[in-house]
Amino acid sequence: MAKDVKLDTHTVAISAIAQVVRFAAVGVIASAVYAGVVLIAIRKFGISSALAGAIGYIVAIPVSFVGQKRWTFRAQGTQYIEFRGFVVVQAANTALSALAMLISTDVLGLNPFVGIIVIVLVLPTMTYFVLSRKVFNK
Repeated sequence: MAKDVKLDTHTVAISAIAQVVRFAAVGVIASAVYAGVVLIAIRKFGISSALAGAIGYIVAIPVSFVGQKRWTFRAQGTQYIEFRGFVVVQAANTALSALAMLISTDVLGLNPFVGIIVIVLVLPTMTYFVLSRKVFNK
């Protein structure tokens, strides 16, 4: 019996690690979309960094939702309900993204890459926990 419990714990741990890896892979793709949009918006169109950060996040939302729902969490819930929860999380992330870009560039005078790096490192951790527990929980 103890061997079965150990095997089940091992299986759950491997499954959790695989889920985090899938989450990260989708996040890398969405982050690349985000960063590309931000840089193009700032450098090609002269859009403010705060607005560019918000636009970048909004453009990356569908990429992230599809990847996280279908691949990372393999969620079977109602798409509308999950998308609504996902959008609430992303709305908070969009505001935080715009604020981080504003502070890093306009207030501190730093290169836009500083804000981008902060955003793509900090927000995903918070987002994983919220999505896994509140949005895509089975």
